[in-house]
Amino acid sequence: MPREKAVQRLLSSGAVQAFAFTRGILLVATFLGLRLQPQLFKEPWRAFPDLLWFDGWARWDSVWYWTIVDEGYEFVPHQMSNVAFFPLYPLVVKACSFPARLFLDPQRAFLLTGIVLSHVFFLVALIGLERLASLLADRATAQRTVWLTCSFPFALFYSAAYTESLFLALAVWSTYLARRQYWGSATILAATCAVSRTVGGVIVIALLIEYVRRHEWEGRALLRGLILAAVGFAGLGLLLIYFWAHFGDPFVFAQAHSVPPWGRRLGLGHLSILVQDLFRPRMDVSLTSLWYLVLIPVCCLLAVHVTRRWGPAIAALTIGILVPSLFTGAMSIGRLVSVIFPLFLSGAFMLRRSDVLRAVCAFFIAQQILMSYWFAHWGNVF
Repeated sequence: MPREKAVQRLLSSGAVQAFAFTRGILLVATFLGLRLQPQLFKEPWRAFPDLLWFDGWARWDSVWYWTIVDEGYEFVPHQMSNVAFFPLYPLVVKACSFPARLFLDPQRAFLLTGIVLSHVFFLVALIGLERLASLLADRATAQRTVWLTCSFPFALFYSAAYTESLFLALAVWSTYLARRQYWGSATILAATCAVSRTVGGVIVIALLIEYVRRHEWEGRALLRGLILAAVGFAGLGLLLIYFWAHFGDPFVFAQAHSVPPWGRRLGLGHLSILVQDLFRPRMDVSLTSLWYLVLIPVCCLLAVHVTRRWGPAIAALTIGILVPSLFTGAMSIGRLVSVIFPLFLSGAFMLRRSDVLRAVCAFFIAQQILMSYWFAHWGNVF
């Protein structure tokens, strides 16, 4: 009976309902889009032309993750290289892809497993986010938070063979466990998060701040917190040593990110690029740039609210991911912002009226369907 009640509570949670509703809509929308209009833009390759339910979710960066497990890390100066991507997601996908290799070639098995795991990780992340938001605010706010997270237009990447779902799950659960003062488990998750994306180390810093804050900033607590942080940065440290040994630069990934068309450098020069994109003939480019120009001030305002309401640890996490997401280039702003879960908590805290929330979510989902359609057809939603 207790187990049955736990399952019933899980199925009735806002996290599961928001996940099932939004992911179901996206799967159907991309399937119909590829079925009714097989080609919209020039296509470099198709992973599953005979499995349209999955084909639209293996695009762009998905192949970069495959090259890491297939060929290892490579770096070519002044060219796009796979050292720009951290190893956790491709290694996890490879480890779980062996059953799929019984009926698919290694690359297709990897991509199919990646798509499935992205959905699993996203659901796990949403369950943790609902619990964390209930802890930081209340249950009603928690349910609004997961709906906003699922509905956000760039949440489409949680369905793709991308690292966003894994990063979000690790970041959310590490933060939740830290708030519950399960420091060992929180540190392990933060350590794995640090090797999932280039901004993953921010989670370790937030964990350190939370630990010291909980112990009233005492000297001994700072020392113990630094030990936890050292453990949290251990995996990242090993990765940097690997890059140094093989490429002569521990931060070679930053060089790779700075190469066009990625071109990620701290500054504001990309704002003019976004404005120019508004007048380009392709709607996918202009709409994406319009979204980015709106997101920059809105996210900054939400970050101020997060800082004032939820303390230094959540603030450090938010700002530490937000600054490189918004101010290092014109590409992928929406995708990078989508994992900053405190921003959605802040938005949910403000959107208390159910009719307004439903209108916002409906508009967001419509935009997400449109962007998923473009993404499945190799459109530019970056």
